[in-house]
Amino acid sequence: MGQVMDDEIVIAVPPQELERAISGMKKLAKIGFKYPISYIGGLTDPMSVLTQFYPQMDKK
Repeated sequence: MGQVMDDEIVIAVPPQELERAISGMKKLAKIGFKYPISYIGGLTDPMSVLTQFYPQMDKK
C-alpha cells in the first residue's frame, strides 16, 4: 500500500471477522501503531516516522 492515502484504501472483511479486526487494531493502538497510518510519500524522509517504532535509529 505504498504511497496510497487512507481515503484511497478499501479493505473487505468478512462479517464474522469484523470483531477480531477491531480487537487487533485496538491492540496495535496500545503499542503506538494507530490508524490512520502515518503517510510516508516517495519524496518524504521516513526517519521521523520510523524512529517512533525504532528509537535506536534516531541519531540526533
